[in-house]
Amino acid sequence: MTIKQFNGRYLPQPDRVLVKANTHSDEEISLFMTRRVVRQILAGGEQKSVELEAAQRPGPASAEVVRFQREALLQTTDFKQPYQGATRQALGDKPELVLDAAYGAGHGQGKPASELVLSLRSGRKLTLQLAQPTLQALCLLLEQLQGQAQWDLVPLRTPASAGGPSNAPSESSGRTVH
Repeated sequence: MTIKQFNGRYLPQPDRVLVKANTHSDEEISLFMTRRVVRQILAGGEQKSVELEAAQRPGPASAEVVRFQREALLQTTDFKQPYQGATRQALGDKPELVLDAAYGAGHGQGKPASELVLSLRSGRKLTLQLAQPTLQALCLLLEQLQGQAQWDLVPLRTPASAGGPSNAPSESSGRTVH
């Protein structure tokens, strides 16, 4: 399952984020994520990005390269781009609740990729092979959503913290981020 686009929004009433992803095979997955699951994904995401970078370009500067790539991604991501839904729902019509998230090693399209294994309430496991840019995009989306939720899981990394203008959403209730 190759991810084409992510979409997400914070839902204040259940205090969860709803993350949707469409694939190149015209399938959509819809997932509810709790604060704990978002924390798990974000905590491992940066480390996995550094590992993926080091696998492609060995050397001591991998962490710095990943930081630079994240800043570039933040500045170039269009949060207003419309989300394109898919015709098939891969997990059913209703969003699945994610109970746990863990990273593993994987390979996607011949390149090192991160394997994100999501344990779902239904008892199924969803395994996503995420190339480094896709993993960074997912983490960026989750950082934005946790900021809207005011969960304070990680410091938001915005250009404003580096002295530049911020394009981070400012509302905290029910706003969609693409």
